[in-house]
Amino acid sequence: IDRYARGYTNEEMGVSNDKALCGPDDTQWAPCYASSDPTLYGRARPVARLLINGSGACTGWLVGSQGHLMTNQHCVGTASEAQNTQYEFMAEGASCSTSCASWFGCPGNVIPGGTLVKVDAPRDYALIQLSQNPVNTYGYLQLRSSGAVVNERIYLPQHPAGHGKKIAVRSTDARDESGFAEIYSRNEASCQSGGPNDIGYYADTQGGSSGSPVIGHSDNLVVALHHCANCPNRGVPIEAVISHLGTSLPQCALPAADCPNPGGNGEPPPPPPPPPPPPENSFDYTASNTNSAQQNTTNHTIALTAGQTLTVATCGLTGTQFTGDTWLRLRNPAGTEVATNDDSCGGRGSSITFTATTAGNHEVRAGCYSTGSCTGRVVWEISGGSGGPTSGSFNFSGSNTNSAQQNTTNHDVAIAAGKS
Repeated sequence: IDRYARGYTNEEMGVSNDKALCGPDDTQWAPCYASSDPTLYGRARPVARLLINGSGACTGWLVGSQGHLMTNQHCVGTASEAQNTQYEFMAEGASCSTSCASWFGCPGNVIPGGTLVKVDAPRDYALIQLSQNPVNTYGYLQLRSSGAVVNERIYLPQHPAGHGKKIAVRSTDARDESGFAEIYSRNEASCQSGGPNDIGYYADTQGGSSGSPVIGHSDNLVVALHHCANCPNRGVPIEAVISHLGTSLPQCALPAADCPNPGGNGEPPPPPPPPPPPPENSFDYTASNTNSAQQNTTNHTIALTAGQTLTVATCGLTGTQFTGDTWLRLRNPAGTEVATNDDSCGGRGSSITFTATTAGNHEVRAGCYSTGSCTGRVVWEISGGSGGPTSGSFNFSGSNTNSAQQNTTNHDVAIAAGKS
């Protein structure tokens, strides 16, 4: 078998898991509560939609006053994932009647990247310091150290299926006799190995809701961190997260008299930081229908001496970036293809590492998988051989490259024998 094709799983796409709907979907779009319950709506403003590595969807929320965000460990489990996540606030419709029921519908304000502060698999949480502190704009949530109380009313702001923001307030499940979502139990089996017993509730959620805050209606404090489904849906007791965070607990994550207003002060969102200049050894490209980089590619030449090692990529090197599904191919000075890569870095980016056996110009061909469209910044680094390590990159824009087999942007890289 030379190649196979498949679709994405529900988990990879962040699409809905119907088992998390406990009967009819009782959630409503967030703006539906803007007038009828402005306090509840305001407490949903710090809740963000997460796009992880360009392909996965989860939910997160601002905790404390210093620009920290909480989500699940199974959503963002590594420093690389924290950095390669887009944190999107106010991704919701203009009114209650606006439908945002599409993958990343109703775009909001994006903060790119963050730094992983602390993560724990048994308790399924990740604490991230965002690259900007937006709490003056969106406010922030605080935690209830005593945890959830059985039969108390709750609500869950969330981004189910990567859609616009919804809030689970009401419940038609028979166990919620009040007609509102309530805490059902405090002793559900944990979804994570080694974790504490979960909090159970019949508030509706879907895939993509992972990481949502479970908020007590009486005091608007977070009582659990939603992380799995199957009715009752389940969340990690927030007191277990507080205890494990220890000194990493953000300032004002717990209510205190000297904390700034958790509702924010209505400042406009901070402007996005200017993009860094592209590396000297890089090129950008836009492409489509490249037949897996065999036509319509963007090509670039890199000179190598024998023994030098070349790494060329749209992911994993400083300055790389991409959208879609990129494909890279490398040809030696004789025009023979010596390396190719489709998926790398745990996603749809591409990366090639090659050690030259002969000196000369090597050509990089950048395109997209199959007949799809993509963009990328190709960056390269050269190490080994005489003269010490070197690196480079080139920009390219292409379309219809048949997975980087046509219409590519090519670049020659000279590699010495024995070098990578």
